[in-house]
Amino acid sequence: MGDFNEVRHADEQLNSRYDPNSSSAFNCFISRVGFLEYQMVGGKYTYIPDNLDVKFSKLDRIFVCERFLDKWPLANLKVLNKGWSDHCPVVLNCAALDFGPTPFKMFNSWVGSKEVTEIVNRNTGAWVLNSKGDLAFAKLLKGIKGDLKKWREFKCFQENLELVTFSNNAQLLEKKAESSGLNAEEKKARVSIRLKLKDLEIAKAKDLLQKARIKWLINGDENSSFFHIVVNKNKASNRIHGLTINEVWIAEPKTIKEELRKFFRKQFSEPMRRRPSFVNWDLPTITTEEAEMLVSPFTTDEIRLAIEGCGGNKAPGPDVVGSHGGFPLVGGDYCWLQCFVYSIGP
Repeated sequence: MGDFNEVRHADEQLNSRYDPNSSSAFNCFISRVGFLEYQMVGGKYTYIPDNLDVKFSKLDRIFVCERFLDKWPLANLKVLNKGWSDHCPVVLNCAALDFGPTPFKMFNSWVGSKEVTEIVNRNTGAWVLNSKGDLAFAKLLKGIKGDLKKWREFKCFQENLELVTFSNNAQLLEKKAESSGLNAEEKKARVSIRLKLKDLEIAKAKDLLQKARIKWLINGDENSSFFHIVVNKNKASNRIHGLTINEVWIAEPKTIKEELRKFFRKQFSEPMRRRPSFVNWDLPTITTEEAEMLVSPFTTDEIRLAIEGCGGNKAPGPDVVGSHGGFPLVGGDYCWLQCFVYSIGP
């Protein structure tokens, strides 16, 4: 941490001459040593001199290593108000703000699991329409989500335990091979253990791939540590640590959520009570049959094509199951979704 007297990008300077060669050398140094950086909030520049030229720059930085980012992915870097110095103080706060429950995500590695199929079938089989359609559907999804979370917690514990057990057994066999050699049964056991370890690592890498939201095949990288870095960098950069409201920095989660609600409510409000009427001056129109087609219920084939066209690496929730064979986990029947969404009524 400190004053590095160099910027990484052109937008980190104001009214100053940008040197791309120096920035390139600085970025190469950061990449070579493996430094990572949090997104800075509270201000854009840290060097604000008291002169008439108004030349601002982002010179003060705090770099961290991969292990630090992995332990505190939600830390925030804040620039404070400038005092008597030309440089603004920079503070790294590792305390994570509690914005409530995190969104539920469903991963491709769950597709084809018998346990997941049983959970969905059990909840859909016990579903009873005893309230409004949308509330009943939301209650159904809530039940599926709760059961999937419990199953996933147990599954993660079981997988981690298997990883440790298999890894220890493989190391014991390989140490024995170094000293006295292995018989035929021990050689087969070692190969079997290594294959099981590989399957577990592949399943974990699939989840990391979806979290990282990058294209595995294009990048050609199957290193899980690489995906860990991308996931943590996304968390650090996408996190809302605070907002400037009425020239005051606010970091309280409850206040931030309320201000965001007010902002979007204003965006979707109707600014005009009475809008001018529209007169059709021989504009193109659709036929009666086409109008009826637009409001007709969706067919099973249309639902199937829409779902199969969804991307499988966006980690959708239980209300939207991705492609690549995702729908067989609810018994292979698309009609249940059609029944829930379009036939239960408002």
